[in-house]
Amino acid sequence: MRIGILTYHHVVNYGAVLQAYALSRFLRELGHHVETIDYRPKKALDAYHKALFENNPVEKENRARAARIEEFVTRHIPLSPERFTTRDGFARLAGRYEAVVTGSDEVWNINSFRGFDPSYFLDFADGARRIAYAASFGYTTTTGKHRDEIARLVRAFDALSVRDSQTQRILQQECGCSSLKVLDPTLLFASYDEVAVRPKETGFILVYSNPPRKQADFIRRFAEREGKPIIAMAYPMDGAINRLTLSPQEWIGHFAAADYVFNGFFHGVAFSLIFRKPFTAFSSPDKIVKVSDLLTDMGLQNRIISDPGPATPLPESNLDYRPVEPLLAAAVDVSRGFLKSALDETFAGQTCVHPPVRHASLVQQSPAGPGLAQKH
Repeated sequence: MRIGILTYHHVVNYGAVLQAYALSRFLRELGHHVETIDYRPKKALDAYHKALFENNPVEKENRARAARIEEFVTRHIPLSPERFTTRDGFARLAGRYEAVVTGSDEVWNINSFRGFDPSYFLDFADGARRIAYAASFGYTTTTGKHRDEIARLVRAFDALSVRDSQTQRILQQECGCSSLKVLDPTLLFASYDEVAVRPKETGFILVYSNPPRKQADFIRRFAEREGKPIIAMAYPMDGAINRLTLSPQEWIGHFAAADYVFNGFFHGVAFSLIFRKPFTAFSSPDKIVKVSDLLTDMGLQNRIISDPGPATPLPESNLDYRPVEPLLAAAVDVSRGFLKSALDETFAGQTCVHPPVRHASLVQQSPAGPGLAQKH
């Protein structure tokens, strides 16, 4: 099947790029012909340029990181032949794809600087199967003034899956659509050996966060207790070996080699799980929904720390993953099954309901909401 993916693949952000890579890789491994539609809205490009390169003390490092991320995208994510900076050219995609997938990531976060963009609700995909995979409204809590239009667009989907319970609630309450909660596509794989580049060091504390002072003090206190060096990625931190220009391959490799990880971002948590690393997740208002959702499903909500102080107990340096393994395996099975079913040639599509999940026939979505799918 000819498939187009619409997601955030072009940003200077390791997690965004790697979720795009993972979804493309999984669909290609199923035997489909897959392209990520090279949509780079000018509004988004301008905002990223201003944040990363204008009056930024680490502008040089940001430019180097951006170049290495773009190199990864070009090499590892097949893109559409044409690049779009506005919606105007989408008419030229008519008939190119048999199915279009939106997601993963916060493609429906209408309260971000991107605003409401109907492209990510696949308004252009006439004649193609419309699928949402792990789409998220992010920190958006209501569709507000766009409610009628979003409801109309979502009801045109053939298969709906989401990344978090808040998105699931919005679809149900404001659009009248049920959906299946699935994993971020990075979690569909247990190995990234084909791209990971490990650092020369081992036995270090890894930081993927932009920690304020109290969090940084907490990290340094932990590292001192463990007697291990700190390596900080993407954001500089006092007292750490700062690596601000890593390629995505090197970024993954640092998770694989770390002894412990402090995370301020969702995909740091995801790769900590992939490599079965002990970790701490710092909560923040714009990240906590997706981080808390995932860790609650995995029974790891106790790994979240919101506001550490001098008296906050340091975490244990190990983490027993044995209780997590069956939960993660079941969630992977459901997530993979959703995509296989949604793209099955025999699936006719059902408005506002997720397709039957193959390979997970004994699993159903819990009516209680945020929990993992439960067995009968």
